[in-house]
Amino acid sequence: MGSKVDTRDCVGSESFLIQPPGNVYSGFNISIHGIDPSMTQDSPTFAELWPTLEDRIGGRPVVAHNAGFDKSVLRYELDHMDLCYPDLEYYCTLVLSRACWPGLYSHRLPDAASHCGIALHHHDAAEDARACAEILLQVAREGVTANASSDSATGPLRLSEAGIRAQGSATSRSRQILRARESVISR
Repeated sequence: MGSKVDTRDCVGSESFLIQPPGNVYSGFNISIHGIDPSMTQDSPTFAELWPTLEDRIGGRPVVAHNAGFDKSVLRYELDHMDLCYPDLEYYCTLVLSRACWPGLYSHRLPDAASHCGIALHHHDAAEDARACAEILLQVAREGVTANASSDSATGPLRLSEAGIRAQGSATSRSRQILRARESVISR
């Protein structure tokens, strides 16, 4: 599910199994990540786990590879629970990989990780999260090396110093949905 980065290093990762509605999976999804109903029969639902996840995020930036997909899943689940979207600052390592290393043959997560010398067991949530964190750190290090003084290259890593900007925030979309819901309710 996620990795925690402290200044310049990835200091831990964790993942949670979440039981989907009815604990039903498509064969296609099982073939991708290897998770099947027997593995999640006693796992919490997204609604049960969301308070823990939201607390773990704790206002820190969120990083994902192809973040648009992850954001769409989060939005779907929050909409299903009729909850507002949290105010998330997010970074997409797919976008950053394309910008930083345009000569790579492919920017898929395993390829970007390999380019950075990161070992990866792809489609394991904790491994994917750790790889995303490490890719972001590599992009930032290269940016710090190229764009910042030697003092800032040894202190705490600041993404803005490396010229890295968040790909967006979930706040504006959340406000749009709230306005749309209010409009439907008031009709």
